[in-house]
This record gives sequence, structure tokens and C-alpha cells, in this order.
Amino acid sequence: MAAVDSRVRTATDRRRGAGRARRVRRSPYRRRRRAARVVNAAHTKATRADWLRAALDVFTSSGVEHVKVQPLAAQLGVGRASFYWYFTDRAALLDELQQVWAGTNTASILDRSARPADTITAAVLGLFECWSDPSLFDPKLDTAMRDWARTDSQVAAVVTAADERRLEALTHMFQRHRFAAGEAQVRARIVYYNQVGYYALGIRETMQTRLGFVTDYLLALTGQLPSAAELRTFRRFLRNVASPHGG
Repeated sequence: MAAVDSRVRTATDRRRGAGRARRVRRSPYRRRRRAARVVNAAHTKATRADWLRAALDVFTSSGVEHVKVQPLAAQLGVGRASFYWYFTDRAALLDELQQVWAGTNTASILDRSARPADTITAAVLGLFECWSDPSLFDPKLDTAMRDWARTDSQVAAVVTAADERRLEALTHMFQRHRFAAGEAQVRARIVYYNQVGYYALGIRETMQTRLGFVTDYLLALTGQLPSAAELRTFRRFLRNVASPHGG
């Protein structure tokens, strides 16, 4: 009888031990499931676009050193877990900022420089669209990237490469309009460095003031005067930027 009781107790103990083992084996999975539920609940309050938009706002207003996960989370009213749902780490977010800059500021200049135009003045007016519409070229974003480049050699290399691509595109634009290679390169530099300097100096002018100079700018930059039709087209573009819905 004692032997039977012993076997029962042994079997019971084995089942209990197995149950404990199963619980131990399941517990990491359960913890992961609980963590996933917490992250999922947190991330639904802030989208990837929300994180990126908040990071861009801080980047352009305060600089890259202030783009940090915890302050951004507090600003968005979510936990840090929300950030890691979309980005592996802070470096991934900073890489995304660079991609936004390249896909906006550099891409717009390359696009406008390559557009077909009957005259060089029409081509340059097309380029001026970039610097008249913040959705095409964000000067604050460009300035923030250049500030970052002063303290990070890798970012400096990225900015230098972008400047070279922009200048190359502008040079080709002048060459397509039958400017000799040397003159095309110099005029491209004047156009580009003038605009970069405009932002670097923090010049504040109304669009109406700048529009008043546009004919003289074109003469200085291209050696030619724009037609009345070209100026009307550019003014119409500016009106659409100022009132995109026709209001």
C-alpha cells in the first residue's frame, strides 16, 4: 500500500513538475504577447507620419541634437514603445530625416532643372518655383542639414554630394540652352550660390518684393529678358501657391 501511494505521489509530482516546466516554457511567450499588446496599444495613438513630422519640426527649429525619442514621445503624448514600433533606433529616424530632405529639396531642383523649356528664362523661372513653394524646397530643412553637417563628417559628405548634384543639374540646364560649358558652369554657380546665400543670411522679403526684382534677376542670371507670357505663367504659379484652392 505504501508502495502504491509512493508511485501515485511520484506520478503526481511528475505532473506538477511538468506543469511548472510548461509554465516556465510558456512564460517568455506570454511576456512577449503582453509586450506586443502594450506596444500595439501605444502605437495606435501616434502614426509613423506623426513621429516623422514631430522630428522634422524639432530638427528644423532646434537642430539635430534635440531630436530625441523621449521628448518626442512626450510631445506626441505616447510612450517610447510607440517609437520602436516604427523605427529600430534614433539613428534610423535621423536617416529618415536625411531621406526627406533629399526627396524634397534636392529632388525638386533636379526635376525643375530638367524640365523642357523654350528659353533659358522660362527654365530659370521654373527653377524659381522651387524657391517660391515650401512644399518643393524647404529652406529651414536645408539650413538644418547644413548645420548638422558642420558637426558630422558623414552628413557633411551627404550635403556636399547633394550640392554637387544640384550644381550639375543647373549646369546642364544652361548647356541645353546653348551656353558654352564654362559659362554654363559659372552661371549655374551664381544661381545656386545666390539662393543658398539668401537663406544663410536670413533675408526676409515678401513675395511681392521679390517678384518686383524677377525681371532684373533673370537678366543678371541669364543675360536675357523674359517674355510677358513667361512672367504671367510665373505669377499664376505664385497665386496658386498662395491660394492652392483658388480662394
